Amino acid sequence: MENISWDAVLEGHLAVERRRVLAAARIGMAGAGGLGSNCAVFLARTGIRHFVIADPDVVALSNLNRQHFFPRHLGLSKVEALGDVLRELNPSITLRLERRALDGAAARALFAGCDVVVEAVDDPGTKKTLVEALLLGGFRVVSASGMAGWGGAPMTARRLGGRLVVVGDHTSEIGPGMPPLAPRVVMAAALEADAVLEMLLGRCGKEDQGRAGETRGRQSLSLSLSLSLLPPPFSPRQRLSALSNPSCRFSVNRRDLFLFSPGKRQRTSVLRASVS
Repeated sequence: MENISWDAVLEGHLAVERRRVLAAARIGMAGAGGLGSNCAVFLARTGIRHFVIADPDVVALSNLNRQHFFPRHLGLSKVEALGDVLRELNPSITLRLERRALDGAAARALFAGCDVVVEAVDDPGTKKTLVEALLLGGFRVVSASGMAGWGGAPMTARRLGGRLVVVGDHTSEIGPGMPPLAPRVVMAAALEADAVLEMLLGRCGKEDQGRAGETRGRQSLSLSLSLSLLPPPFSPRQRLSALSNPSCRFSVNRRDLFLFSPGKRQRTSVLRASVS
């Protein structure tokens, strides 16, 4: 296998300062299937060199329609198969691969030290649990909701507060007549990767990149959050509808966390922060 310099690959595309930021970043991946495998490959091609990846499953024949695996990977654990793909692309990449499912506490422990965590799981309940736990732990998180079928609503990236971006069409659910297929799954994975880059580098084209290059910036301001503005009921599609504790404390860098209503395409203030 020929060893190549990823600085040489990227020097015509990114300034040296930005390449250094990406090379130093550590990205957590909760899931290594359709979202996680494709997102990780996109990030590796952009200069990310350090990953922590967790997934409990093995590569099955049905996964080949949308996940970044090949027939040679059938029967391998997804983390092992993804590690093979990433190392083939960049042999100098460093990986921590964990074949296991994650709950909130395990995710916070495993991804300690990661600059951004990508949520890439299938189950809506697990998705909600992981995102909430990671936000409460002070992590920056990129999540996905809505990528089923073909055609359909446009994919977008929505920033909810200062540390969460949710990508997808925000409406479609996988089920009968709405299969997970490569085009829309990979679109969502690409949007997740793009959101990670913006978290690390700041807005593309801006002269003042602000905090680009810093590892996770934890705010010293502690905010008391209440759910008094949360109007019931919410549909299962609104993954981030409520935190289990109506009076919780964590650090954010905006005063509001917004929940977008997929059906009405409007935002509702779900978490109103007040300095305590």
